[in-house]
Amino acid sequence: MNASVNDEYLVKSTLLGGVIQYFEGEHGKEHKFNITFPCGEMRYFEGEKDREHKVKVAFPFGDIHYFEGEHGNERKVKATLPNGHVLSYEGEESKEHVVKVTIPDGRVQYFKGEKGKEHLVEVAFPCGQIQYFGGEKGKEYRFKIVFPCGEVQYSKGEQGQGAPSQDHVSAWSNTIL
Repeated sequence: MNASVNDEYLVKSTLLGGVIQYFEGEHGKEHKFNITFPCGEMRYFEGEKDREHKVKVAFPFGDIHYFEGEHGNERKVKATLPNGHVLSYEGEESKEHVVKVTIPDGRVQYFKGEKGKEHLVEVAFPCGQIQYFGGEKGKEYRFKIVFPCGEVQYSKGEQGQGAPSQDHVSAWSNTIL
């Protein structure tokens, strides 16, 4: 069977610098579904030709970022890290900020603040204990613990005075956020 020119369709395009784009779809309706960069980063897309929107980016160091939104307005909504942390984001495209981090041991950390200024406000433990924090990013301090039995304990002072150690509170937020 002889293929005609109309049966041909684009499946791969190599750009300058070694960037490779992959396409799928019928002739004339080919749409981009993947871009692979020489550094190992891979971007995934959904949507019709010329309206493709980014849905996922996989980085060579193991982070995977997930996106929602139409073409040109994609915003990050979630990221998974190699250590098992799952970050949840809110906000418009390019203004996304972390609001929640789920840790493999069952802890859930909650954050407030705009992008780059997110600060820890609460940690919920699998046992039912909840710890509350005040302070700006990098200077968070625990001021209250609610135990599963209903007992409430208050802490006095700022970070380092009745507060948990730095590695428990915000060392993660200082390096990741």
